Parts: sequence; C-alpha cells; structure tokens
Amino acid sequence: MSLATAEQLAEHLKVMKDELGEQQTKEILERTEGIKKEHEDAMADKAKILDALDVEVVSLKEQIKALSDGERIDRTHTSGGGSEYDKEFMAPGDPLNGKGLNAARICRMLMQAKGNHRQAIENAEKAGDREMVEAFNKIISADNFSGAGSTIPEAFMADIIELLQATSIFRTAGPALVPMPNGNITIPKITAAMTATWQGETDLILASDPTTGDINLQARKLTSLTAISNDLIAQSPLTADQWVRNLMIRTMSNTEEIAFLRGDGTVSNPKGIRSTIAAANLFDRTQAGGFSTIAEIRQDLLTAMKNVVDANVETDRPTYFIRKGTFIDLMGKLDANSNTVFADMLMAGNLFGVPVVQTNNIPNNLGGGAETEVYFVEMAEAVVADTRRLVVDVFPGGAYSTGAGVVSGISQDSTVVRAINEVDFSLNHDVAASVIEMIDWELNA
Repeated sequence: MSLATAEQLAEHLKVMKDELGEQQTKEILERTEGIKKEHEDAMADKAKILDALDVEVVSLKEQIKALSDGERIDRTHTSGGGSEYDKEFMAPGDPLNGKGLNAARICRMLMQAKGNHRQAIENAEKAGDREMVEAFNKIISADNFSGAGSTIPEAFMADIIELLQATSIFRTAGPALVPMPNGNITIPKITAAMTATWQGETDLILASDPTTGDINLQARKLTSLTAISNDLIAQSPLTADQWVRNLMIRTMSNTEEIAFLRGDGTVSNPKGIRSTIAAANLFDRTQAGGFSTIAEIRQDLLTAMKNVVDANVETDRPTYFIRKGTFIDLMGKLDANSNTVFADMLMAGNLFGVPVVQTNNIPNNLGGGAETEVYFVEMAEAVVADTRRLVVDVFPGGAYSTGAGVVSGISQDSTVVRAINEVDFSLNHDVAASVIEMIDWELNA
C-alpha cells in the first residue's frame, strides 16, 4: 500500500468513526499507522542503499583510474620510461642511473618508426607514453625535423651534456664550459696585463692599460654514426635505450677529445692544444743514448710544467694527459737500485703533485711508428663552447663505412643512426700548455 493510500484511509476512518465501534476503529488506525511506519522505514533503507551504492561507484572509478595509471606506468617502464622512469625506474645495474635515456628514447622510437615522426607519435600514444607524444609534437611544431634530422628537446639534451661532462676524460679535467646558443661566441682575453710602478712623492703617475684580444668560437659539427641491430630495437626497448645513449656519449666524448688535443683547426675541425701552443712549448723528448733515462724522463716532464709556469700562467687546474700505455711504462720504471720511480705518484693519481689523466686518444703510432706524446695543460685556460643541441637522423637499412669497407644495413638487418652535436674549442693563451713529442719510454728500457 502506498503512503498516500494509507493517509486517505486514515482520514476516511476518522470520518467513519461514528459509524464504527470505538475499539474496532482504534485497531484499524493502529494497523494503518504500522503500515505507514513500515513504508517510511523501507524508504529510509532504500536511501541508505543508494548512498552506499554511490560511494561504491566512486570507489570503483578510483580503482579503475589507479589501474589504468599503473598500466600506463608499466608500459612506460617497458618502453624505456619518461622522466619519472629516469628517476624511479632506472634499469638495474645502470651506472648512469637512467640519465640520458629520454634522448636515447627519441632515437629508439624514431628507429622503430623508421624515421617517420607521425608514426613515432602514434606508437607513443599506443604505449601510453605521453612524454614522448609531447616531445615529438614539439619537434614537429618547431619544424625541427627535415633532411637535417630531429633536434633533441633542450630539456632532454641537458642530461646528455651532463653525462658528457661526467664521462669525457677531457671535460672532467675542468675546462671552462661556455654555452653557444647562437652558433658562435666571442670571448675577450687579456694578452698583456696592466703594469704597476713605485712612485716618488712628486713623480707623475703613468697610465697603464691592459692589452686585449678576442677568442672567436663557432659551431663545428661533431658527427657520429652507428648501426644498431633491429632485433635489439624491437625486443628489448630498455636495453636499446641504454645502448643508444652509451654509444652517443662514448662516440661524442672520444671524437671531441681527439680534436681538443690534436685538432688541426681546419674549417671543419676545432683547433686543438697541439696546434695552438707556442713553438717553444712543443719539444722532443730528451734521449742522449739508445733510450731515455730516468733522469731524462723526469727532466722532460718537469720542463713541460716549467714552460707554462715560466710564462706567468696561473696554474689553478694543471693536468698531465698521458696515453694509458705510457702510464704503464712510467709505472714500471726502476732506478739503479730496482726501486720504482714514478709508481707511487701515479698510483696516487699525480706526477709531482699534478693530476694525471689517462687517455688513448693520444696516438701511439707517431714519428717512426711507435711514438706518442705527453701534454701538460692549464685547464682553466681551456674553453669548450657547446650549442647544447643534438640532431639525430635515422636511416633504416642504411649503408655505413667501417673504415675497411662499406656495410649494408639491409644485409645486416640494422638501422643506422647519425647524431650531430656542435662544439668548438680554444686555448686562451698559446703558452698555457706544453707538449713532449717523440716519446718512446718503453717499459723494459
């Protein structure tokens, strides 16, 4: 019975009260009130049930959203990750803790899409990788892709620059790092300092101005080319990201280091230390007999240092650059009593208190075929200018040269990746470094 019907019946019974007996009327009214209360209780219970259902629906929606977000994060982890991945989901055993994987991820996704940016966006959308969708949209909207390749977004490039500074032997030695956003920069330098004189009470004070000059740096293309297995790209995205990143960092750091040390300064190459220094600071090793003696080796190492110090160059960050084989040769040098001469210093990472950097980017096939060099450099005088731009291009099945011949990417089932960074180098003053040539300090000599 509805509430309206019960109320109408109650009213009707009141009207009929005189026609019915008192007791019968009372019983009917009590029964009617009971029906009314049961109906009201049922409606209250229904409202409670509806409220509970609303709460449960909200809870289910939140659970669905959480599951969806969790699945997206899991897909992002599988696909190489975004910035959250870099920080929280880096691959186990990655010594670089996920840094630089965003830039590598762009390269890998371009490879998967065979260089097609629209396809790369579609793939990123399917994977739920919103960070990559945004990155590729920025690349396209900025017209940053063409035959010249795709420019890695600046936010991602920052990690690559940081890794270069951390892993490049030359950069870790402490050169001045200068941004070059417009592709060129001019840095003033002092070529002759102001002078001061003692004056008598009535003597004229003579003016003295420093002599200045300029260092002109311009963007020079540092190009690296590598081939990556298509199986690696398809089957193990995270491993591929690390592989691409490590190749980029290693190739760029080695190539730029060679140029910074020995570049000839042609149109395409930076002018390195060896090509910049004053003629007097480039000298042959001392060797009166058939091999260099301990005294001659010590004299040459100290002469390189003295050439810089005697030129009034402040030695804030002096560094020896030595080939790894030369380092070992020096470690094994013994005096007349069979005691090691340089080993203790080298084990402590220095020679005569000056830090030593080992690098195989100094050749060991110079001169007659087995000679090398040692560099003494005041690194505070060395300047590395960087546009902080990295342009990548992808060539599915492209051919590439190994130096010994041309290899077909199609026959090797590989994708060729080209990366172009723009840097330049300068030594502020030509007396800020000294180089020893014709070194053949053999281990057993």
